[in-house]
Amino acid sequence: MLSDMTAASNRQFNVGTCGYSYPGGPPRGWDEIFYPKAVGRRLNELEFYASYFNLVEINSKFYRPPKPTMTRAWVSRTSDDFKFTVKAWQKFTHAIRLGGESNELPRWEPFEASDVELFSGALMPLAEAGKLAALLFQYPAGFHFAPENVERIERTLEAFAGFPKVIELRHRSWSDHESQTRNMLDSRASA
Repeated sequence: MLSDMTAASNRQFNVGTCGYSYPGGPPRGWDEIFYPKAVGRRLNELEFYASYFNLVEINSKFYRPPKPTMTRAWVSRTSDDFKFTVKAWQKFTHAIRLGGESNELPRWEPFEASDVELFSGALMPLAEAGKLAALLFQYPAGFHFAPENVERIERTLEAFAGFPKVIELRHRSWSDHESQTRNMLDSRASA
């Protein structure tokens, strides 16, 4: 038991929040609550944030891939032990709605190799610097256990082989099929 406790105490824990840029005052913004009032020049929020935390989840790239110049800037503004979890671009995790009607069924648009290259290329500065904690694949609450969805996940995990990955499955059907879900994820653990 003591050796287990010693091993656990030697693990590094990463602590952070979902995002770091929340402009404005309370209740939604962090100005003058977490971030001090900037005097003279604009406060670099990421640098300040990284002086208190060693991890952040980047959600803004869910809507479009970041540019490598942006991820290189993140690397340069944080210490060597700082990590980023980047939410995957929605093209890999969400269906599109045609016409924007709420009663329309979503349609999945398959991603192409060029989409994977674009997103992977943007992540490379983080990965090469050892700062990519994980690539987060967060599926919508309505994404349920079904053979076609299992295939979607498998294809996505294979497309990002070599990157650390986290999968968030929010529909109860995935835990209702725990054995199949676990087998699917375990078989792709090295992918």
